[in-house]
This record gives sequence, structure tokens and C-alpha cells, in this order.
Amino acid sequence: MAESDLRPLEGVAVAVVGAGIAGLTAARKLAKAGAIVQVFEKSRGIGGRLATRRTEGGPIDHGAQYFTAREPAFKAWVARAKLEGAAASWAPRGKDGEDDWLVGMPGMSGLVTALVDGYKVANEKRVTAIAEADGAMTLTFEDGTTIAGFQRVVVAVPAPQAATLVAPFGAPFERIGEAVMAPCWTLMLALDAPFDPGFDVVRDQGALQWIARASSKPGRQGDTLVAQASTAWSREHLEDAAESVTADLLAMLAAAVGPLPARRYEAVHRWRYALVEKAVGETFLLSSDGRIGVCGDWLVAPRVESAWASGDSLADAMVARTLQAAGA
Repeated sequence: MAESDLRPLEGVAVAVVGAGIAGLTAARKLAKAGAIVQVFEKSRGIGGRLATRRTEGGPIDHGAQYFTAREPAFKAWVARAKLEGAAASWAPRGKDGEDDWLVGMPGMSGLVTALVDGYKVANEKRVTAIAEADGAMTLTFEDGTTIAGFQRVVVAVPAPQAATLVAPFGAPFERIGEAVMAPCWTLMLALDAPFDPGFDVVRDQGALQWIARASSKPGRQGDTLVAQASTAWSREHLEDAAESVTADLLAMLAAAVGPLPARRYEAVHRWRYALVEKAVGETFLLSSDGRIGVCGDWLVAPRVESAWASGDSLADAMVARTLQAAGA
């Protein structure tokens, strides 16, 4: 069924919590089905772990470093994203595997920016509770304000946060607790001078699970490096001060690539829920009445494609449930 064939959610108010690729994929498809969609994102930007930091030394991808496309539906979507300039192939020195490595343009967050179509995104709006009364759902935000009147809600945030939000709604959301997510500390550097360590990407250098000359990606400017710590190291140092983590990661990076040039920019970012260690094993979770659903890579597998498929499938299921209820 093409997106334009039916608009079964015409005029239905839908809230989407989380502006990563899963949430925005669901939001776009629900908007195409006629819903009035509002997306609420706790951060200043969109994209979740498809994140790009704008710095004086150039943009730096500090979340997901690349993605792949294996299933036909996602391949078709990526092909369109390439044509629109939102994605490109990346063949770095040191690449492993046979898959085509893909990146967002002009940064990883550009992949999700292309999904914002037909709905509004409200940033810096952290949802802390969802409640139902008189057939409609109300969102409560960190600042104590509320917005009521939603007839559908999509929750597209990391598993521990999703579990808290949908706990009042019971089955099938108890399964969220099966997911296990791991942290990652990421170091970002914009260098004052060109620097070539002899590779563009390398894995497993001591406690660093990933090092990339990030400026080797297509469309990037400046000379930038990204280093991401292993799960074990990140867990051990999860609550360390940023200054301490910066010093530690700089030392580990220098040990792996040699003395580093002066930096125009350096920072670390703590991803508390960076990686999916154990997935639930479902594509999405949806309440029996089809009014509240949960999506994300942690349900399926630790891949960008999995997040996209989760959001896409949840939106399809909500539309189908609406058609069933209407007797179509």
C-alpha cells in the first residue's frame, strides 16, 4: 500500500517521544497517513545517536560512525536519501567487511533531518510521564508542564527510559526489561594541522574500540579525529568527570597513533545508552488497542537499519490497527 493511498489517521493527534531515526521514521509515516504529529525531543538537536557536533574545526560525528543497508526496504530508502543528498558511501582505509559503509550528509544527523516532513519537532522537551484519562493521553514534561489530547503515542527512546514512560500501560511493555544497553565515552578532536595516522579507521586499540579520521568521510571539512572507548572501559568510568575522561582518552589515542597536533577543539561525550548488547527480539511493541507503541534498535539489533525498520513497522501496525477498528 502506497503512503498516498489511504489517510486512515486523518486528524488523529499523535505524540512521538524521541527524535532519533526510529521515532522520526514512525512520525513521517504516521503524518503521511493523515495524523497530526508532534515530536518531542529532550536534546537541542535531532538524530539521537546519529549525532553530529558542530565545532570551530568542522563537524564531528560523535555517535554512530556509519551504517549499512541489507534489507530491500531500507536499501530503497537509502537510495532515495542518496539522491536527495542526505547520504553517501564511505570507503575509508582500514574498512572491514563487504557491506557498503554509508554516512549521513553533511553529517550523520543529516540522515534524519531528511525525515522531518509533515510534522513538528519540539526540542529540549523531556517527557517524564505519560498518562491516560477519558480516552486521551497526556504528556508531562520535566519542567512540570503538560500537553493533553493525544490519541496515539509512539515512544522511541532507549530501553530504560522507555520502560519508565510506558510502565503504567502493562503488557506487552514488560518485555522492555529484556533489553541490555551499554555505555560509550567518545572523544572528539578538531586539529590545528593536517594529521594522517596511516589509516582512516581502526578497531580495538587497547581500551579504544574505534578510532577514525572522521574528516575522511565525504563532505566533511577540517581535520578531525574520533575515538570511542570500549564498553568495559566506559562502564568502569561512567560517572568520571569529563576532564578526567578527556585526559585518559587523549593518552590512549596518542599511544595508538603517535603524538597529536595542537587542537582547535576537544571534548568528550558520554553516551549512557550507546550500544545494544541484548535485543528484545521483537520489531516493536504495541498495546492491544493500538494506541501506544514503542520502537527502537534495542528491540531488534544494534544497527541503524534496525531502528529504521522498527519505527517503520510500528507506524504500519498503528495504521493497520486503525483500519481494523474502522472495519476497513
